[in-house]
Amino acid sequence: MIGTDRGRTLVVGSGVLALAVLLLVRQPERAVVAQNPVTRPALPRRVTVEVLNAGGVAGYARDATLALRDGGLDVVFFGNAPPRLRDTTLVRHRVLVRRGDTLGVGRIREILGEITVVEEPDATRLVDLTVLLARPAKEP
Repeated sequence: MIGTDRGRTLVVGSGVLALAVLLLVRQPERAVVAQNPVTRPALPRRVTVEVLNAGGVAGYARDATLALRDGGLDVVFFGNAPPRLRDTTLVRHRVLVRRGDTLGVGRIREILGEITVVEEPDATRLVDLTVLLARPAKEP
């Protein structure tokens, strides 16, 4: 009887271990940024950013948010772009400068790649920069 319980425990434990390994290995590919974080120097001051998914790819804003936060930017909001800012034809991410200061734009370029920078002041936005994510060339 003791041997049977030990064998059952061994089989169940092996199954749990195999499932854990499978879940760790099967990570979905993401097209936002490289998976290898780079240590970057701190910016001279806090830069607040909002990240908006303008291209309609599910999960894209969340992935970009994590990468930008790892890069030292303070992402205070992420989500879908409002209808007036949605554009599935964008070929580059667009960064809207809200408060006239472009500090942080270079860091966004380092992390996300090619971007277009547009001066679009908006005193009602409580962020320095708005990132509009374009649809990736290759869907994740």
